[in-house]
Amino acid sequence: MEDSNIKNNIKNLILLKGKCIAYRNNLDEILYEKGIYYTHYSASFFTTMESLLDSYIVNFLNEATCNARKDREPIDNIIEEIMEIIRKKDIEFEDFKRNSDLYCPDGIEEDFINLFSERIDGWLSSQMLSFGIDSYSQFEYWSVRLYESLPKSTSKRKEKKISKILIKHVGNDINTQKALLASREIISEVINFTSSSEKIDRILSEVDLSKDILKTRIIKLLRTIRNGVHNLGLYFGKDDVFETYSGRKIYLTNGKAVKLDDYNDHFYLVSDLMDIYIEILKRLEFSEPSLVLDVVDLSK
Repeated sequence: MEDSNIKNNIKNLILLKGKCIAYRNNLDEILYEKGIYYTHYSASFFTTMESLLDSYIVNFLNEATCNARKDREPIDNIIEEIMEIIRKKDIEFEDFKRNSDLYCPDGIEEDFINLFSERIDGWLSSQMLSFGIDSYSQFEYWSVRLYESLPKSTSKRKEKKISKILIKHVGNDINTQKALLASREIISEVINFTSSSEKIDRILSEVDLSKDILKTRIIKLLRTIRNGVHNLGLYFGKDDVFETYSGRKIYLTNGKAVKLDDYNDHFYLVSDLMDIYIEILKRLEFSEPSLVLDVVDLSK
């Protein structure tokens, strides 16, 4: 990537961060005008977008200042160069020209500097959380592909759902229930959909791993961490303690952030996940390479 391009990338990310800060500040005024009052909030769309932008700012700056390619040199004084461009408001961007104060609110320069001092630990925690989330998502994706090799059947979890639906609509009359089951009415929504977690449970059962408490809880923990992203990183459920293969204990507390105290815990958990996946491959009977590989036909 050319030096000028990387500078533009960082500059635009900082400007976008400035816009987030400005809108975050405006949020109070908007809510006040609507008669909505509060004493404190932990997150909003704009605060979460600020955190997301911080990650990209750090990544692009690392590329610029710690470049390891032989054909390029690290860019000296890049932070000061970019901030000087922003101070002079010498930016070829139509919306910026119309609303320059919106992109450069008071405190934007201080916020940028703090990112690499006071807030660097928060950024690292966010990166490690993303690592765990992305790793589980990959495990889920490739495990679900393996599910296609299994004979179709109705899981116990699905059977319970079907039973509840039948009782709700027709009561305990066995003959009526059988008629509905035969016609596949009323239960089509359950029959036609199998969640990713159900597919993984089925695979574990198929290879006799479903009763391995340690393996199933590691999968559950990483799934919980991944799903926590829908709750702004918070965990909602019963307080729980998970243990990795290495014996490390990880605590989840209702209403608290999904956070591992030691970054290495993420590495240990993902290492465990790899062990589980390879064990599934060894035990599961399948014949199609496309279940575990993205096969490319070079003859075409």
